[in-house]
Amino acid sequence: MGRIFFICGALVLAGILFAISGHSPHTPLRQDPQKIVSLAPAITETLYALDLGDRVAGVTEFCAFPPEASQKTKVGGFMEVNPEAMARAGADLAILPADMAHFRKSIEDLGIPVMLFDYRSLHGFLDSAKALGKATGKDEEAARLAQDFSDAFLGSKPEKRPTVLFALLNPDEYDRPLAEMTIIGADKFYNEIIEAAGGQNAYSGAAPFPRLSLESVIAMNPDVIVVGAPKLADATKLEKSWRDIGHLKGVEGKRLLILNDPGDTIPGPRSLETLKKLGQVMQFAGGNS
Repeated sequence: MGRIFFICGALVLAGILFAISGHSPHTPLRQDPQKIVSLAPAITETLYALDLGDRVAGVTEFCAFPPEASQKTKVGGFMEVNPEAMARAGADLAILPADMAHFRKSIEDLGIPVMLFDYRSLHGFLDSAKALGKATGKDEEAARLAQDFSDAFLGSKPEKRPTVLFALLNPDEYDRPLAEMTIIGADKFYNEIIEAAGGQNAYSGAAPFPRLSLESVIAMNPDVIVVGAPKLADATKLEKSWRDIGHLKGVEGKRLLILNDPGDTIPGPRSLETLKKLGQVMQFAGGNS
């Protein structure tokens, strides 16, 4: 999992799954917080989707969407936080990914209330967005976001589902010969996207992000291959390296999909676009979405 750094907190899935607990009774939420700091790209994008961009006072160094978010004060990085920077920014609410809850006390010790945000599953993401909407007076915006996801994810399901391999590459792997790769395994959020698009994960093991050899991928012989390669400027060479493998159903015709938009590997509001892209590919593999 350490190799998929580009997901940088959007898909940080190690550790215990914490339920959204709102805020600590020792540091009660202030009514209508105005200076919010976000500790993950997925959280930052959700804040902007709820029309809270003007209240964002701090983000991580990996928060780059929308573009204006990258201009905000930096209060953290990959699995690290800077409570003092939050205090200097005048934060009256810090939003932590659920699996970074161990930083909660150090932030609350400075008098900054903390909310936990869970994006490890669609259910967790929507519950977190609704809790955030309630805490900030954006209930209607949160309800609309939840409805958009419900409409997209609860469509009709095909009886026969194409198998899908969803690989995740680091930038330093874009130009290497394919030998091994990290894939989406038992991760709930992206499995739900695969299923909502009309497919089923070709991997059936328990690891959330297993590292597989090319031989293992060939043995799976998935119907569809999806490759996450954020910020890849030109996918031509990478696409050719996959098609040159041969003997894989997933490289035939239009069954190979390379995702080079960073939004495709950040669970959050833009995942609706990712779902649409996967749904289009499924049609060429005999599924429907």
